[in-house]
This record gives sequence, structure tokens and C-alpha cells, in this order.
Amino acid sequence: MREGIIGTLARVLTDDNASHREKTAAARALMAADAQNIEMEKMTQADEHEYRANLVAIAKHLGPSEVARLAANAGVAIDAEAFPDVGTGEAAPIDGEEESERT
Repeated sequence: MREGIIGTLARVLTDDNASHREKTAAARALMAADAQNIEMEKMTQADEHEYRANLVAIAKHLGPSEVARLAANAGVAIDAEAFPDVGTGEAAPIDGEEESERT
């Protein structure tokens, strides 16, 4: 449906019989749609970045051997030795978590 609307607006812009007011309105609508698309892309990228950051935090919390074990259970082969900087495997506190809450 959206593609049909965009096509209609584009035809108005190129129509020699369309008034200046119609062409201006079509151009504004196209620019608004483009701005909306750009905003949606930004939100999607931010969501993806947050998702990946959360995955990294979880991996650091669990440690490489636990991540490798969970991945193996899901059918994904991961070499825990290849990720020495992920964590020690000891339960590290999650943001805002106190030491007493982990035990």
C-alpha cells in the first residue's frame, strides 16, 4: 500500500497538468515519508546495538566455557579458548547487582 502511495505522489510531481499546490503537497508528503523512514532506520540500529551490547554483557557474565557449552547445546560450535577476553567464568556482578545477591 505504501509503495502505491509513493508512486502516486511521484506521478503528481511529474504530471504537467498538476497545479503548483498539488506538486508542493506531493513533494512535502514524500519528504515526510523519507524523514520517517530515516527515523525508523535509526531506531532499528539503536535497538540492534543495544541487543548486541546485552549479549556481550551476558557473555562476560557467564564466561567463555559456559557460553561455549550453551552454544553447543544450541548446535553452534564455539571455541571458548578463542575468546579469552570474554570473562573468567566466575559469576561477575550484573550492573546494579550486589555481591550478596549472586550467592
